Amino acid sequence: MTPSDSSPSVGLKNKLSKSSMQLIALFLVFIVGFGLQALLNYSISKTIERLDQQTQNTRYQGYLSENILHSVQIMESEFYRMTIEEHSGVREQNYERIHQARQEVEEDLRVLQQGGLFSQRRLKVGLDHGFSQYIFDSTGTARCLDTEAELLLTLTDLMEQIEVFTGLLVQRDQLMYSSSPELTHVMLDIRHFVRQLIPLFDSLKQNADRFRELYAGSLQTVEQEVSAEKEKYRTWQVGLTLLVLIFGLWVIDFVSRQMRRTHKFLEASEAYASDVLESQSNIIVVTDGVKIIDASGGFFAFFDHFADLPAFLSRHQCICDTFIKEPGLIYKFEDKNWVEYILEHPDQTHRAKINRKDKTHTFHLSATKSTRFSRYIVSLVDITEIEQLNQRLEQEKDRALASTKSKSEFLANMSHEIRTPLNAILGFIEVLKEKEIDPERLRYLRTVHYSGQTLLGIINDILDFSKIENNKLEIDLHSFDPRQELTSVAHLFEARSEEKKLCFNLEMAEDLPGEIESDPLRIKQVLSNFLSNAVKFTPSGKAVSLKIGYDFENQRLLCEVRDQGIGIAKENQAKIFEAFSQAESSTTRQFGGTGLGLSISTRLIEMLGGTLSLESELGQGSCFSFDVPAKLLNKTPSRPLVKPAKMELAKLTGKVLLVEDNPTNQMLMKVVLKKIGVEFDVANDGLEGVAMYQANAYDAILMDENMPNMSGVEATHEIRALEAQANKTPTPIIALTANAIKGDRERFIAAGMDDYLTKPVDFKLLGQILSQFLKNAS
Repeated sequence: MTPSDSSPSVGLKNKLSKSSMQLIALFLVFIVGFGLQALLNYSISKTIERLDQQTQNTRYQGYLSENILHSVQIMESEFYRMTIEEHSGVREQNYERIHQARQEVEEDLRVLQQGGLFSQRRLKVGLDHGFSQYIFDSTGTARCLDTEAELLLTLTDLMEQIEVFTGLLVQRDQLMYSSSPELTHVMLDIRHFVRQLIPLFDSLKQNADRFRELYAGSLQTVEQEVSAEKEKYRTWQVGLTLLVLIFGLWVIDFVSRQMRRTHKFLEASEAYASDVLESQSNIIVVTDGVKIIDASGGFFAFFDHFADLPAFLSRHQCICDTFIKEPGLIYKFEDKNWVEYILEHPDQTHRAKINRKDKTHTFHLSATKSTRFSRYIVSLVDITEIEQLNQRLEQEKDRALASTKSKSEFLANMSHEIRTPLNAILGFIEVLKEKEIDPERLRYLRTVHYSGQTLLGIINDILDFSKIENNKLEIDLHSFDPRQELTSVAHLFEARSEEKKLCFNLEMAEDLPGEIESDPLRIKQVLSNFLSNAVKFTPSGKAVSLKIGYDFENQRLLCEVRDQGIGIAKENQAKIFEAFSQAESSTTRQFGGTGLGLSISTRLIEMLGGTLSLESELGQGSCFSFDVPAKLLNKTPSRPLVKPAKMELAKLTGKVLLVEDNPTNQMLMKVVLKKIGVEFDVANDGLEGVAMYQANAYDAILMDENMPNMSGVEATHEIRALEAQANKTPTPIIALTANAIKGDRERFIAAGMDDYLTKPVDFKLLGQILSQFLKNAS
């Protein structure tokens, strides 16, 4: 005999094969004996089923009659509610329920008129909602036809009267708020109809109640007849059941003897399963919830300092004794069983830690329970390397977040560093333009100024795109006058169009409301991007148009920018809305630009909840249009604005302290302050500014932020502290800085400053702000 022949599994297989032959013979006996009983039981069950169906048919006929009475009561109840209800919408609901109840009555009557036997397979019971889908055999007979016909006639008459009554209620509502004498006649007709409909409802209820009583009596008779028949057949069934029971006891005895023979082989099979468990490399333990009963080979490979399971049990009763007690991990709980806790929370990830040879191992735990043997099978998979990998990934994530933060800080610093010299460049160009009379030189200065403004727009686009990427760009909804806000954008591009010899058309709807709610800054930013592209890509002698309207029905602002420029091929129209993209590479070389404007505009329109559309044909121009939600606050149109004339700087009197560390910007601001007409001192940093404030009296202070020795915010804190100690009236401090990241204005105001201007400085706006704190020159 080979070793494989002597294995318990093979022996058990041979034993089961022999037993199967005996069971086949027993099965043949079952087929003959129980087959006969099954045929007889089937015949009896079909007869009883037929009798039950007959009873059930009568019972559900009674249910239908009760449902008819219930539907009539609903009609009456809804009618009375309709008579006292003043709201037309609620009355329509009442009438709809009356109509629905009428349909249910007619459907139930149709089923009852059809007659026959009820089919349970298609039953849908629900007395609250009526019955539906009844199937009857053709053997049935019609019953109560006279009562049913009378009920249908009364129901039809009642519904006609209710429809007329509904019309009177509508007429009453129309006359309610008028002084017409017709209202009195209508009210009398309504009262007459109510009195007239009461007998019809009473007649309906009487017929329905007669239905119910008739079928209730029929049910009692049928139940008595069926009960007698079923008792006779059940007597036969009990006799057969006794015979089968005797035969079954013999079968049970035979099977129990077979099971005792097989039990010995099961024991051998259990030993074989133990060998299989021992061959597993993972840690698998079989436990009763406390004590280990068996363990896999992986268990002994990990706990290799124990020779066998008894050696381990001499030190630890449960494997949980070796778990490290740490929050969030599985360990030997004091108030609950650790294995049952795993089974009660299958959706959680369960981990445990074990120290071995000065190294901590992390395991993933899973458990199953054998209800037959009251045993738990717990599997422990070593995930130490996976945990270490996760830690490294988490560290890489932290580095990535730190890199993102560094990028934002870099953009803020770059914005400041670029805006500071750009402030001087644009400022001095503006000063030179006012004094230049040579047309050719003036054209050069305008070109340099326009290029500087373009550079400033590129910086703003990069900052906005960065904020959009980091989900830090926010929408600020508030009320504004669309005519005033959007006309200012149009005037800006009218000047650019004149320089390029373009015809600029502005069309604003005459009924444009005076006040709406949205984010005017972002709307103007989108319009500026579209108009900038239109002016840039349209050749001289052509036209650019801006059209503004308002959809009062949907409360949306409508904007359209149309040009006669180079146009966009259809295959490139989707591409241009992507970041850093233009229709063709030659476009960038010829016209310049970052390719961010349309991408930013698309995201802004999405954030505003609007939609964007593009119509363009290559060589024929483009039309960019969008609409955004804009809540209507004041429908009255504001007056059309007159294009502002060229404004001179305000002439003011007073003394101003300029705190600025950049020599070039100092030179520029000196020129501007001289043009305004005020006296001024210059401090090179915040520390010097505080000292000069203490030594002199100033009507206003222009404060830079990023300065050596002491920043603008720190200098403001010092000045406010000195004012508080001396109980002096606060001196107006205006931030004049290249910090233009969102939140800077709020930060400066919170530091104690009174206003905020970004570089490059708008000199006209500077004059307007200073005029709030200084006196006008007389």
